[in-house]
Amino acid sequence: MELFGKLNGVEPVKFGRSQQTGKEWQAQRFELRTTYNGRENILPLSAWGNTVDQLKALQIGDLIKCYCELRGEEYNGKRYVTIECSFVERVQI
Repeated sequence: MELFGKLNGVEPVKFGRSQQTGKEWQAQRFELRTTYNGRENILPLSAWGNTVDQLKALQIGDLIKCYCELRGEEYNGKRYVTIECSFVERVQI
């Protein structure tokens, strides 16, 4: 799925190490401001690995295109949905 909008905000990068594989990982959450059917929306998105590096090259207010997947999880009897981005790039108008 492709999403277009302006980069609205970026949280600090989180680092860790997988307990199963021992490999290091990095993750970052960011916000995308979009307009759909005349309504403005701010979507919380997640980036992992190389996508975090792509975010570092962007600035707040940049028009961007995100390639995303929806992820659903269940935790303690509640369901959660995450929008996970696999690629982010700046676009020109």
